Amino acid sequence: MIDSRSQQAVADFFSTLLDEPASHQNLTKTALEKKPLAQLLAKVTEVAPTIEIDQSLVATVSEPEVTVQTAVKIAPLSNNPLKDQMASQFPVLYFRVGPITMAVPLVKLRGIYPLKKVTKLIGKPDWFYGVQIERGQNISVIDTAKYIMREKINSELEKSLNYQYIIILGDSNWGLLCEELIDSSALNHQDIKWRSGIAKSPWLAGTVKQRMCGLLAVDALTQLLDNN
Repeated sequence: MIDSRSQQAVADFFSTLLDEPASHQNLTKTALEKKPLAQLLAKVTEVAPTIEIDQSLVATVSEPEVTVQTAVKIAPLSNNPLKDQMASQFPVLYFRVGPITMAVPLVKLRGIYPLKKVTKLIGKPDWFYGVQIERGQNISVIDTAKYIMREKINSELEKSLNYQYIIILGDSNWGLLCEELIDSSALNHQDIKWRSGIAKSPWLAGTVKQRMCGLLAVDALTQLLDNN
């Protein structure tokens, strides 16, 4: 567990890291790729010397058409989309809601913001906490306990919740509330007990073995939220 000052530092770090514009992130890569590409184009567009050919020496030859079949090995996909998407090793963020710790891949997050002034909306489900404006965008804030932990929540837990941060999911405007940002670590695929059948609770990709906590499937979760 880390103190509030450390939590703020972690939040600021992730917010800066994850919210950096894609164009800026790719600037160096683009610069590196441009030079070789320009050199190749220069070689291709060079004017070749004109060569005159005596047509009387040219014979028409009909070459047999050859069909080449190449065997391509395709790795079978699992029944777990997140498992197929993640590299062999990837970093995750651990956060806490009530007594429950959860993990989420960092590459699937857009930012982390402190919980501030939230506007409540009439006619929304009880798990819809409200809307918070960040950088000119409306963030739809989700009460994580009521949405993900509905079977575990009770009046005592609900009263004890003290949400502090909003974790922005992927490229969406959905944000999960959490009480504490714990830490981050790198995981290998073997560190996770992946779910093979995800028809029920598709937002849960598996369990991080060492910490015995759920790993969130962000794409599936945002799709569920969009459909709701």
